[in-house]
Amino acid sequence: MDASTLTFPFGYRGDELPAVLRRLQAEEPVARVKAADGAPAWLVTSYELICTILRDTRFSLSRTADQLSAQRDPAGFPPVAVRSMRTLTECGLRDEVMRHMGPGQQTVPTSWMADRARQRAAEMARQPQPVDLLAHFARPFTLDVACRQLGVPREDGDFLAEQVEEDLNFGARSTRQGEEVWAGFYTYLPKLLAPGKEPGGGLLGDIAKAARERQVLSEQTLVDLSAMLVISAVGNPMAVLTSASRLLLRHPAVARRLRAEPELWPAGVDELLRHVITVGGGLARVATEDVQLGDASIEAGDLVLIATDVAGFDPAAYADPERLDLERPDAAGHLAFGGGRHYCPASQFNRTVLATALEALLTTLPDLRPAAPLDELEWLPDRHVLLPRALPVTC
Repeated sequence: MDASTLTFPFGYRGDELPAVLRRLQAEEPVARVKAADGAPAWLVTSYELICTILRDTRFSLSRTADQLSAQRDPAGFPPVAVRSMRTLTECGLRDEVMRHMGPGQQTVPTSWMADRARQRAAEMARQPQPVDLLAHFARPFTLDVACRQLGVPREDGDFLAEQVEEDLNFGARSTRQGEEVWAGFYTYLPKLLAPGKEPGGGLLGDIAKAARERQVLSEQTLVDLSAMLVISAVGNPMAVLTSASRLLLRHPAVARRLRAEPELWPAGVDELLRHVITVGGGLARVATEDVQLGDASIEAGDLVLIATDVAGFDPAAYADPERLDLERPDAAGHLAFGGGRHYCPASQFNRTVLATALEALLTTLPDLRPAAPLDELEWLPDRHVLLPRALPVTC
């Protein structure tokens, strides 16, 4: 198979891995492909080699925003947004981030989360049936949590979700169009975070206030970082909740067991995260030095795409990887939150959000079932984060 003629990503469905990914993982775990904009790239599908890259300082996330570097797609984010956590750390603002999204955060109490999830599930059951779980549960609940965490008025949630949806589209627009979409944040965020008017009690307002007191960020950088935090708080959590709900609908026996044995939720959430397929274009890195990776000789400046989703199905890492096993002992080693130097700082928070939402969904709606064949869902094209157009269910 000549992988160098293939353009990655190979599809935008979140319910199955393209067969070519499985073949590459078995036969050529570091393969030459073309990125979405036609640039040559290396695609890595081996769990072990992906972990190596995530730990290796010679594979740079920051360099992916360099206009002189090879690009994954033609509509990238502003450079400072790509290296958002690095910038916040260098400016001494990481503690503000961790106070709102790290272990022990109090901004979004779990009890409040559970109440909102039960309310959203009950509201969905009152809708004419069948009903779209994405539109009536996953999306509004994710916005409930994100707006509280960020300190954004809930009435602005739908507007921000629309901005996030536009920014997570990739490959189907020009760079100029991407900049125009990002401009929606440039209109909204300066008003929200105006000096002296920063909303209190949330992540964005607290970062803005601290940055101005310490004089460590320009106003433009503050807006870029805030936009990326909005995207992170809305885009991926909504997609993961939708995909995990789809998995439980496909595996009703697993759903029944989780409902009957709630002590299985911590391990169950990690197993669901191992199974969900959400990162459409993979994670991008640029090699800063010549590196030997497996059988491949990667040169400085090469673009490397990391297929974290397929890593979760690597038989060299997980026994019987297709099986959804609530008692899998090594499920927590999944790469849904990245790894190494770029491990998601909100990983524990996001686990709690997902477990709380799904538990409320299963307990509030014990008769929840799919209203259409799950393998016939329509998936949105050209997405950084994979999402079906709708997930029809009957409550």
